[in-house]
Amino acid sequence: MELYGDAAINAGKADAKRDSSTAEQIKKLATFNKSFNEAVKLYKDNKEALEEYANAMHNKVVPSLEAAEGAAAISEKLEEMGLSLSGQQLADNLQTINTLLSGTEEEAKEAYNQLLKLSYINILEGFDTSAFDDLKIGIEDFADYLSNLNPGAELDEKFTTALINMINNSKMTAEEIQNLLGSLNIEAPKMDANVEYHEEKIEHPPRKLTYEGDIPISGGLFKKEKKRHIKYTVTETQDPTIVKYATLGEGQVFKKGNAYSPSFSKSPSNSKGGGGEAKEVDQNADQADIYHEVNTQIQKVENSMKQLQSQTKKLVGADLIENLNKQWQDLNTQVQNYNEKLKIAQNEQAGLRSKLAAQGVAFNSDGTIGNYVQAFQAQQAQLNNIINYYNSLSTEGQKAYQKTLDNAQEAFKEFQKDMDRYDELASDFIPDLYESIQDAIDKQIDIQVQEFDMEIELRLKMAEAERD
Repeated sequence: MELYGDAAINAGKADAKRDSSTAEQIKKLATFNKSFNEAVKLYKDNKEALEEYANAMHNKVVPSLEAAEGAAAISEKLEEMGLSLSGQQLADNLQTINTLLSGTEEEAKEAYNQLLKLSYINILEGFDTSAFDDLKIGIEDFADYLSNLNPGAELDEKFTTALINMINNSKMTAEEIQNLLGSLNIEAPKMDANVEYHEEKIEHPPRKLTYEGDIPISGGLFKKEKKRHIKYTVTETQDPTIVKYATLGEGQVFKKGNAYSPSFSKSPSNSKGGGGEAKEVDQNADQADIYHEVNTQIQKVENSMKQLQSQTKKLVGADLIENLNKQWQDLNTQVQNYNEKLKIAQNEQAGLRSKLAAQGVAFNSDGTIGNYVQAFQAQQAQLNNIINYYNSLSTEGQKAYQKTLDNAQEAFKEFQKDMDRYDELASDFIPDLYESIQDAIDKQIDIQVQEFDMEIELRLKMAEAERD
């Protein structure tokens, strides 16, 4: 059984002389049909394993290794057909998958569109889809529209407007826009000419860290405990975050790509003359350590503190008080250093959050990532679609497409790195900085208490000496 096969091949034969992309379209179709037929065979061999896997998922128990491997094999073939489904979705849509892989051609087409619609809904989650609500349509309406649109057909004005508004409101980079359109199987012939680039400054209100309370103080020679009310407030001013993003202008044309694999545009090659193809060298992308300067200052103060503390046991009286004053000043400088480092970390976190949000990552109210696995699988599915398409090409085709594949693999590595770094910032790095600030303030208070006791003791000894 083949989906969309005859119509596309006939159209290809008719237009072969006029359209240079027709041969490529037919090649993609052949790859899709190959994956479909392999999925049909896999399903016959693993039907019971998939059913066992679905039952395990519904009963919230761990499936057997055989069931998990069978489900994974079928899922991989579905991904090659442009259907990216999670394990739970495989279980929830078992009957639809059965119809797709064992029903009649018409039933299979209907089942495919149902699953494609579900894939589109998954892709759209995490983006600002309020544009659809404004036009009295929802995400499901848009996904349904896309899944039933014929390959090569233009999106109508209503859906084009909603898609542009969604993209512009989500504040994505141009590369992220391309990735989104590719995962939705949408071609944008005029995109390069209709992209505008923006920078937005996001101001952050100052934050305050306050310590206040009554501290018990030794009465020295009076042997009477006293209390002293102490209050410290550290005001932290935050630099604005600069968010870079792209928007699409009016007049954009969107076309439905082929019905079985995302479409990715190729960059035009530049003729550079000479004998043979010129070699391109990638620019250096190393990044400077944004914490280098502030870490140097923190280490400098730590060294000074260690030296002062090593002298404390050797000092008494006024010399000890002078030493404690220097330690207090060092701690005050260190609080400022930690606040500067906190400001840098929060700016880094805000930049990563904006970038990850445009890639479908959602966040909990406490700032931590709320859909790590789902976002990871969605990005992985996009990469696997590119890999599957690359594997379907001829040697020459793969050579021309190599840069696109390399960029996609690098982008996925960067996505993983960004997710891990954001987790580190939110869960450890920033909380540790707040703790360091509070520790420094607490040490300042301890020093003030110690100085207070020393001053009382000195005054009493001086008074006793005068009496003698």
